[in-house]
Amino acid sequence: MSSSKKVWVEIQIEMGTSSFPYVGQVDEPIEKSILGKGPDDFVKLENVRWFDSKDQSIFPAVTKQEDLEEGFQPFAYFKKKNIVIVTPIREEITVWADAK
Repeated sequence: MSSSKKVWVEIQIEMGTSSFPYVGQVDEPIEKSILGKGPDDFVKLENVRWFDSKDQSIFPAVTKQEDLEEGFQPFAYFKKKNIVIVTPIREEITVWADAK
């Protein structure tokens, strides 16, 4: 059984009148794992990172789901119709929250 190759992407999720950026991995190709899905299909984002800031005047921190507390999974599901922007991240780029 072969495992599929993962690619990092940033997606903007529309929630009400706001949108929020998330970064994670999806199966290649993006055309199949995100763009080719129907509006009510779910997109699985693995190794999720997101900006966490309640106060607009403070620069948002980056949070990995596993940094929160026990019981959280390192993936999230989003409905395709809520994804408004998909941006691939080049392989050679260090993904935020992973830099030491």
